[in-house]
Amino acid sequence: MKINKILLTTDFSDYSLYPLNYAIDLTKKYSASLTLIHVIEPIIAPVDYSWESYGVGYNINDIEKKATKFAKQEFKTILKEKIPSELKVNYEICYGKPFNEIIDFAKKGKFDLIVLSTHGTSGLSEIIFGTTASKVVKKSPVPVLTVRHPDHSFKMP
Repeated sequence: MKINKILLTTDFSDYSLYPLNYAIDLTKKYSASLTLIHVIEPIIAPVDYSWESYGVGYNINDIEKKATKFAKQEFKTILKEKIPSELKVNYEICYGKPFNEIIDFAKKGKFDLIVLSTHGTSGLSEIIFGTTASKVVKKSPVPVLTVRHPDHSFKMP
């Protein structure tokens, strides 16, 4: 099997960046291309804007613009500080539910492998709804390599 295109997911946490070295090694080994993806979830705002009269207003577009600006800066830092200069690495910022966007992007881009971290299940919401990693593993049309950070121990629910 030939791996030509690798997709690494990140939320910019230390846990999500831990698999980066695995992705870099695989990229070198297979002379593949590497793309990093970050998904910004849409903000669900209440219909009642009465908070503005209390001086606690917010602008959803501004928040999303700031999130996008932050993501671009994080990618630039990663490319400069963590990626070997001989590798050409791309990045993508998507908007939506993370597991959906990751899977759709992998399909459309014809990626051969998705690499992502797993934090392990913790908390009631993750038990009920599942994690992004578990949803990607279950629904992905391509192989998925999950990597657990060594500092995170698994706890039985």
